[in-house]
Amino acid sequence: MKRLLAIAAVVLLSTLGLSSPAGAATDPAVAQGQADRLYSAYFLRDPDLKGLQFWVDQLLGGEPLGDVSQFFAGSDEFIERYGELDDGEFVDLVYQNILEREPDAKGRAHWVEQLGSGAIDRGRVMIGFSESPEYVAKTGTTPPDAESFGDGTNLDVAPGTYRNVQNGESCTWTRQAAVTAEEPPEGETD
Repeated sequence: MKRLLAIAAVVLLSTLGLSSPAGAATDPAVAQGQADRLYSAYFLRDPDLKGLQFWVDQLLGGEPLGDVSQFFAGSDEFIERYGELDDGEFVDLVYQNILEREPDAKGRAHWVEQLGSGAIDRGRVMIGFSESPEYVAKTGTTPPDAESFGDGTNLDVAPGTYRNVQNGESCTWTRQAAVTAEEPPEGETD
C-alpha cells in the first residue's frame, strides 16, 4: 500500500508541474515507472519517496536512463551484491533477483556474451531486465513509451525494437508490442 501511495504522490506532483522542469519531454508516469523499476531491480526493495522523486525529476529533466543506471551500478549496495561475481554468476543472480526465475539458456548466453565482449556493461544489463515487458508486468508500473526507446537503452537490438527476457526465451519486441504489454491481473500488485 505504501508503494502505491508513493507512486500516486510522485505522479501527482509531476503532473501538476511541481517537480519537473518546464519543457520536459518525458511523460511523468513513464519516468516514474522507469525510476521505480530501476530502483527496485537494483536494490530489491521499494524506493523511498524522496529518492524516487529525485530520479523521476532527473529523467523528466532529460537525464538518459542509461546514465541513471550507471549511477546505480556504482553504488555500494549494488557492488556489495554483484561486484565479485563473474559475468555468468552476475546474469544468473539478476534473473533470480529481478525475474524470480532461472535464466533460459539462450537468454543467459546472450547476456554473458554481451558482457564478455564489452558490448555492454552491467548497468545496461540492468536496464534490459528492468525495462523488459516481463518485469513491467510483474511490477504493475507504467510501461515505457515509444519515445523512451531512442536513448540508447536498446542494447544490441536495432532501433525500434526492444529486448525481452520473457517466457523462457530471449526475443526482440517492436516498440508497439512493448508499449502495449499486458498488465498483470488485478490484485497481483501491492
